[in-house]
Order: sequence, then C-alpha cells, then structure tokens
Amino acid sequence: MKRLWVRAIGVGMFLAVAGHASAQTVLDGSDKTAPPQAKSAMTAVAKKFSSPSTVRFQKITTHESGGKAVTCGEVNDGTTQNFSLFGVIDGGEPVVFDTRPLPKAIDFNEVNGWVNRSAALDEIEEMKCAPKGSYKKYNDRLNKVLEKRKDNTQ
Repeated sequence: MKRLWVRAIGVGMFLAVAGHASAQTVLDGSDKTAPPQAKSAMTAVAKKFSSPSTVRFQKITTHESGGKAVTCGEVNDGTTQNFSLFGVIDGGEPVVFDTRPLPKAIDFNEVNGWVNRSAALDEIEEMKCAPKGSYKKYNDRLNKVLEKRKDNTQ
C-alpha cells in the first residue's frame, strides 16, 4: 500500500511539472481572445527552441488565409530582449524569423545562414504575419551587407 501511495505521488508530481513546462507565457495577454488553435501553434513554436518552458510570446493574432487558420505573433527564447516574428498555418510547421539586426559585414561562412533567415521572412509575409514589402526591404538591406562580406576563406 505504501508503494502505491509513493507511485501515485510521484506520478502526480510528474504531471504537475509536465503541465507547468508546457504552459506558455504571453506577456501582453494577447492570447486571451485567440481561438484554441493559437495555443497549439504557440506550443509548436516553443518546441523549436532549446528550452520550450522559458519561451515568451506577445502580439498573438489569428486570421484566415486560403481557408486555413493562421496564428502570428512574436516569440522570445526567454534569455534575450529580442523578439522574433513567427507564423503557423493550422496543422503546419511553424516558421520563425530571427529579427536580430544585420551586422555591418557578414563572414563568408555565415552567408547561407543569413540568406536562409530571409527566406523565413518571405514565408511569414506570405502568411500575412508581416507587413507586405517586409521581405523585399530586408532582402535589399541584406544584399547591401553581403556586398561588403568578409572573406576569411584564405
């Protein structure tokens, strides 16, 4: 009987911790009026980070696009002040655009990473989670920086 109680307490503690770890922190309360799919979208976005339980959200919105629900907002890993844009089409994979500022020059070995980041912004703009023209504006700035890239391959 004693073992049964110890197991029951252990399972209860595990469920309490697991439930707490999956809870999402929304800083501005914008999730209060969001439909249920917004919560599943935020959980999917949080899983893209190394520590999902520390992820913070803000500016959560939802809308329809092509007959599917889309959840948009900003996400932060909980360790920095910088918020990244995200978009999730209901049932699809989340797309996160890292909004950290462009450097004055990019190392040759980092070029592909920066170009791939810009592709995420293009997807987010297509989902209508970023203003029209955001991708072009960012890509123009990125191209100017790439013209001055550092060549450390020698």
